[in-house]
Amino acid sequence: MITKNLRFPDLETWETLAKELDLYINYPIPSENEGEEPVLVDDWQWIFQSNTHAIDNIGTIWNDDAVWNEETGELITPPTPMAGYHVNYKCNELPASLTSYEVTPQNPYRKFAGDP
Repeated sequence: MITKNLRFPDLETWETLAKELDLYINYPIPSENEGEEPVLVDDWQWIFQSNTHAIDNIGTIWNDDAVWNEETGELITPPTPMAGYHVNYKCNELPASLTSYEVTPQNPYRKFAGDP
């Protein structure tokens, strides 16, 4: 498997694409009234790993640009966020719907165990 670093404009974009790929699934909950069809409730769950993929939802990555008072250790200027919502996706082949979100960081913020 290969690891792809992905950056989406926001979490909602990633969730929408993940739903289309059956990586983020809403499970039916049976209704309490006998004979009725199961009712879907807002119970979305990630399929973080399978024999075809693994997902690491990183979210916001912060730049290393905070300014601290060297004497007191007090934060003067907080770090700024990098643009987008970040995900590491390990797979045999990246789905076509995700290819435009691939990025190639020089020093990845976070890696899967065993990745170089």
